[in-house]
Amino acid sequence: MKHSFVLWIIISLINTGDAQPITNGNMIFNSGFENFIDTPTCTIGLNGLSHWYSPTLQSPTYCNQIVNINYPGLNCWGSIQQGYEPHNGDGLCLIGLYASPILPYYWARRVYIAQEMHDKLEKDSLYCFIVYTKFWYRGLYSIYTTNKFGVYFSVDSITDYSFPSGVNNLSVIPQIEADSNFIFVDSVNWVPLKKYYKASGGEKFITLGNFRDDANTPLILISDTILNEHVGVSIFIDDVGLYKNECPAEDDTTKTPVVFNKLQIPSAFTPNNDGKNDVFRVLGSPQVSNFKLCVYNRWGKQVYCGNTIYDGWDGNCNGTPCEMATYQWVATYTDVLSGEQRVERGNVTLLR
Repeated sequence: MKHSFVLWIIISLINTGDAQPITNGNMIFNSGFENFIDTPTCTIGLNGLSHWYSPTLQSPTYCNQIVNINYPGLNCWGSIQQGYEPHNGDGLCLIGLYASPILPYYWARRVYIAQEMHDKLEKDSLYCFIVYTKFWYRGLYSIYTTNKFGVYFSVDSITDYSFPSGVNNLSVIPQIEADSNFIFVDSVNWVPLKKYYKASGGEKFITLGNFRDDANTPLILISDTILNEHVGVSIFIDDVGLYKNECPAEDDTTKTPVVFNKLQIPSAFTPNNDGKNDVFRVLGSPQVSNFKLCVYNRWGKQVYCGNTIYDGWDGNCNGTPCEMATYQWVATYTDVLSGEQRVERGNVTLLR
């Protein structure tokens, strides 16, 4: 198994050099994960994905809706993606940003994906990088998330095919990293990560993933509904782009409109200090500003108000437990990506 995988890596590296014209100025081959050398199968791995390869023995998962056409009885799309649709077309990739050290070695601590780009980057030229991301909310394991995702440009490929692999991060410092407030939590909408890079010159390879070690990978609690110390954080990625000077407008990079920052807010919580679903808080995208979430009882009295998307209501008002009842919440915020000011309302039931 190990030798066949390494052989596949070598074949993939050979295929990354195929000559193809640059599409719409994008220096990334197969940016939407649509093209494959061999028909994808219902297995975890890159499944013959054209031009992309894994720089370690721990492979990303290449997902393509064509699998369900070839293997209709297996429902591969639903078993891994759980209804997650690509940003465009039929393909996307799943990569792991973190896994708990107590898990066995075959649970990769980090998973990367890489390729040899169309051309070498020009010295001192400015490049715009963009990738669309979506958090894989698995319930059992994804009670935590992180904000660590980076891009490393290099003259030569960086690889580590030692075994067991994936236990540690690749020991390089990425030139591009997500901002600290870009937290992977939106499992409904595709959220673009867009950054700029001034080239040193001669870079030909691009590698994506989390390059930070555990000490520098913050874990952020987003749901305490299920307690499980086997923490894992994974994200889907799609439509990777690298453009000289500036990324195209949204209409040039996507076929369908993207809806940003629809908040995910639970309809009930149980503040009984059992460590499960004790706090009422927003589970949606953090890409907002001027955020406020207030909660009111049936008589219109405010019992809670928080000013950040990470704050939550513990079921108390001025230190006194509130009664079991249905409360109304009002969330106001500015969508950072669109600049739109929004107001959302709903109900939440307090149970004890």
